[in-house]
Amino acid sequence: MARYDDLDTKSIALTTVISSIVLVVLILAGRAFAYTLQNIAEEKQTSTAKYAVSDQEIADQKAVLTKAGAVQDPPANEGDKPVDRTVLPIEKAQQLIGKELSTQPKT
Repeated sequence: MARYDDLDTKSIALTTVISSIVLVVLILAGRAFAYTLQNIAEEKQTSTAKYAVSDQEIADQKAVLTKAGAVQDPPANEGDKPVDRTVLPIEKAQQLIGKELSTQPKT
């Protein structure tokens, strides 16, 4: 038989279990929020990044593709000779292919 000055163990146990569950949920929600903020910061940093060297390389390659001429490829293996290629602009190559296909007899 319980006395009037005894602690209510059922309510203490229930409060402990509920507060533990609430604490775990809050910790997990905090981690999820921090992870989301980190992803947003990384995406923003990646989208605004400046790649000067690669941007210059891409610009050089586009310039090569827009004019006709000879290009020398570096050798694939050490000791090989460099390979010379003739380069045409894409528009000019499309015109030449179109002319060639239109002059071929249809079978």
